[in-house]
Amino acid sequence: MERAIDTRGAVALNVITMIGIGPLITIPLVLTALGGALALVGWIGGAVVALCDGLVWAELSSRLPGSGGTYVYLRESFGREQLGRALAFLFNWQFLLYAPCLLASGYIGFADYAAYFAPALASWWALHLCALCVGIVTIALLVRRTSKVASTGVLLGVIAVATLALIAIAALTHADWHMVARIPGPVRFDAGLLAGFASALYITLYDYVGYADVALLGDEVHEPAQTIPRSIVISILLVATLYIALQIGVLGVVPNATSSQYVGSLAVERTWGIAAARVITALVLVTAFASLYGNLLGFSRIPFAAARDGAFLPIFARLDARHGIPRVALLAVGALSLLASFFSLQQVIAMLTAGIVLIQSILQIVALLLLRRRGPAPFRMPLYPLPSLVALLGWSLAFAYTGAFAIEVGIGWLALGTIVFLAFAYAKKLWPFAAAALGVLIMLLPRPALAATSTWQSWNTSRIVQIHGYPVFEVDGKA
Repeated sequence: MERAIDTRGAVALNVITMIGIGPLITIPLVLTALGGALALVGWIGGAVVALCDGLVWAELSSRLPGSGGTYVYLRESFGREQLGRALAFLFNWQFLLYAPCLLASGYIGFADYAAYFAPALASWWALHLCALCVGIVTIALLVRRTSKVASTGVLLGVIAVATLALIAIAALTHADWHMVARIPGPVRFDAGLLAGFASALYITLYDYVGYADVALLGDEVHEPAQTIPRSIVISILLVATLYIALQIGVLGVVPNATSSQYVGSLAVERTWGIAAARVITALVLVTAFASLYGNLLGFSRIPFAAARDGAFLPIFARLDARHGIPRVALLAVGALSLLASFFSLQQVIAMLTAGIVLIQSILQIVALLLLRRRGPAPFRMPLYPLPSLVALLGWSLAFAYTGAFAIEVGIGWLALGTIVFLAFAYAKKLWPFAAAALGVLIMLLPRPALAATSTWQSWNTSRIVQIHGYPVFEVDGKA
């Protein structure tokens, strides 16, 4: 695969994956959870957790800089032929639910915001038809060489940053600072405040997610052990600054933001006029598309990496001969996201939370602990283990307050995946059934047959191990 993504391209891909349309449709939700100026606590808290978790990603990606991200980290840290195989399988299983739903949420959000121009999109059929068209265009633009995709990503990244910056500038230069500092009602440090913060944290983390998108493309990054960690930290700091500035500006010019569907456009309309608001709305839609572009690019590499290692369907390991990209994986994930786009925005957001915290965020922190015992990495997390503990606490708190439905779906989906893996492993005689099956076979064979080393040596034996006191010969990588 072509190593065409440098630091600038890596930051751009992370940024467009993070920003999207998320903050412009979730600011009202954050304000509902934490009223007035307290909403800033939600955005700052999300930034802190994202940065700490980003440091976990940064060190893992410097140790294992290949394509696949979490799939690779879990497989290598927990044992390629042991528990790591099961966890890697479960991550790919969870990914089949998470990735299409996250992409679909972007398609639907795009169509929903486009209703600012065309109110007719408010109808169910028009909304979802528009979402479907956005998905098809996204897929079509990614079926190209990585160098061209990365160049487009840089352009989209500039537009995404400029869009949020313009909205923030319009609002900040006309803000009523008394409204910015206003907190509705007295602040009580009780369970209610904790619940509000946790709800806001979950929403803001949804908006920050994407800061490690380039880690999924390790085989296509130039000097990945240095480029990926650097791009993660830069992306989080840049986007956090934009999000906080945007929230401050909205507080100062849109007093009824909790009920506004087009909060960004409304902020510009009230400060620079309706013509400027229309331009900004168009840029918002480009930004939303940019996020979808970056997400689908990274997501398509995960099943490719798994299939290439023999842990997923072999067809996903194919590279397009002309463009040098995993075409089958790209089209498969894209097609599933098109199907998911026919659900409502609330439904896909609920479904995409299923299992992501348990199998990715939390287990990656454990993976880092295991890998650190094997020696130093090119990038080492500062103040270890404090950032990883903050990330663990933040993700756990956010997961606990996603609601009973999301928790039940997440645990249920993982439980079903566990059953599927056990059936798969039993049929293939893989871990955890491989050792038991081999032990039974060995005990049934006579010792003289096992001792005939001269015969086995002629079969290109690579090494000899002991199981239950018997010699077992590994031939061409298999016992």
